[in-house]
Amino acid sequence: MATEKHNIFRDVLSEKRCAKCQMVKPSMEFYHDVHRKDGLSGYCKVCVIAKSREHALAHPTETKARLKAWAVHKRAAIQNGDIAAPSAPEDKKCAQCLEVKATSEFYSNVLQRDGLGSYCKECQRANTQQNYAAHPEERRLWRERFYQQYSEEIKAERRQSRKEEPEKYRQWGRNTYYRHRDKATERSRQWRAENPGGTTPYVKAWRAKNPAADRALRENRRVKESGARITKAQAEALFAAYHGLCAYCRKPVGEKWHMDHIVPLSRGGEHHIDNLAVACPSCNMKKHDKTAWEFFQDMMRR
Repeated sequence: MATEKHNIFRDVLSEKRCAKCQMVKPSMEFYHDVHRKDGLSGYCKVCVIAKSREHALAHPTETKARLKAWAVHKRAAIQNGDIAAPSAPEDKKCAQCLEVKATSEFYSNVLQRDGLGSYCKECQRANTQQNYAAHPEERRLWRERFYQQYSEEIKAERRQSRKEEPEKYRQWGRNTYYRHRDKATERSRQWRAENPGGTTPYVKAWRAKNPAADRALRENRRVKESGARITKAQAEALFAAYHGLCAYCRKPVGEKWHMDHIVPLSRGGEHHIDNLAVACPSCNMKKHDKTAWEFFQDMMRR
């Protein structure tokens, strides 16, 4: 009954004086408050927002904790079905750039009525970058605390993401390396100087475990400037095509086999799978810079 009376008062009153700024404003400029006789808050919306901002600036830690707790509570309520999930409109106006954009251009925020943030993603990213630049030490400490608190969850999520999108992470690693190549090279040089022979056991173990990949890596390093690459799968297919036998002496090559260029690179040959053959170390060393046909002729003369 009280609620009905409050609704009646709110509908009847067309104007009200704000107790803060003392301005007379339409009833639509006041928030609803069922605990008051007229069903409207004592302060207008502008004054309420200003007061909330002042309190947030004066008590930032308390405000963040309260908002975080409320967000967690609301998400749990939505998941349990206690309350309905907010329905987002088809588009929304950004509170900063004032452009009307699709809802996909806004981050989600369960604290908002429409379930979307007030700022579009572009403005939000720009604000975040400005905040990072203005408070670098605070942001660094915040990232460290966040990672320490959720390190296990972050690692598990990254492992799962790497399994689902391996090429994405490979490309990300390449881009990061080339952006900071000088720093990475200097760090590697410094580490090797401080740990002579430190990587030798790991490298040997990896080479023993991945012979085909190691062989492809060595060949790719030789022809780095050409831009051509031989993959691990291609190296394994080449070995299977020759049945593990040397292309010249026809003897089993074992694990320590070479990928030989039929037409040597020094003679204009290409670093391509069609120009490669399986060879034992002995034949490959004897062949030197000869073509395969020239080496066969030398073998027949002996």
